[in-house]
Amino acid sequence: ITRLADRPDAVDIVARWDFEEWGTGPEEVGLEVTRRRFACWATDGGIPCAYVAVVDDEVCGSASLVDHDMSDPPEGTEDLRPWLSGVYVKPERRKTGLGAALVEAVEKAASNLHHPRLYLYTGPVTAVKFYAPMGWEKILSPRYEGKEVVVMQKVLAVEKAST
Repeated sequence: ITRLADRPDAVDIVARWDFEEWGTGPEEVGLEVTRRRFACWATDGGIPCAYVAVVDDEVCGSASLVDHDMSDPPEGTEDLRPWLSGVYVKPERRKTGLGAALVEAVEKAASNLHHPRLYLYTGPVTAVKFYAPMGWEKILSPRYEGKEVVVMQKVLAVEKAST
């Protein structure tokens, strides 16, 4: 797992995955907006920062650490920060541990920035099958963008600042 900044060649790949999985609007507009967003998230750390999973020099997945992942936050989520966003693994690489490794990398990044908790939202099935076994707990079940979602949190082992 590495930062997207270390693999700038992957910005277009990650943007395409994100747009195809979660994007809205016409492709010619939405894909370019998504590409620009990931180009801005290709940072050396901090928030926002995108990460990619690389196997044998092939980019196979991505996940990001962002300030907030809901553009119009439902009641009760407005002040929750930061968020794990856009965990994606190529279909042929799923169930290999890459998704969990991406989640762990973002958790560690948030912990290193001294955030005591990390948040995410997902569908109810993914919440139970993917995130709950990794220690994520459900805190809310709001409607968002016309769908029932699950907001989850993970309490992080915050790294102590060196003195």
